[in-house]
Amino acid sequence: MRFFKKRKSILPPAAEHIEANLANSVIYVKDLQKMYFTARALANSPEVLLMDEPFSALDPQTKADMQLLMRQIWQVEKPTVMFVTHDIEEAVFLSSKIYVLTARPGTVKAEVPVYLPYDRTLKLKDTDEFFSIRKSVSALIEHASFAEEQA
Repeated sequence: MRFFKKRKSILPPAAEHIEANLANSVIYVKDLQKMYFTARALANSPEVLLMDEPFSALDPQTKADMQLLMRQIWQVEKPTVMFVTHDIEEAVFLSSKIYVLTARPGTVKAEVPVYLPYDRTLKLKDTDEFFSIRKSVSALIEHASFAEEQA
């Protein structure tokens, strides 16, 4: 709980998002559930955090806000995070290392290091370095899909 006691100022973007949605009467239950379960998982400052597509059902703006919040929490708390996602852009933005898995049986096909600055903003997604990593991960996945179709 160290993060939330020290850095209460990081939470307002999510709170503002909820307030804006309430004002417009457009609150998505799945968005709130995802945010609630993510906050609940982080509340005890775990050393290891396993996250299975926690942002998959969120709208794009909320997803971006949660990704930034996740990066900020990681920078303060430094937990080991295993993040499962099918979103390549999300994997590159949140990771320091990406493991691409095969379909069945699920084995590690490739390990892709992500050499990007640890202090990340959404502007990073528009850089050549980010695009290059995203493209290489995408190629690994496409190659695997093509090979499975040929078999």
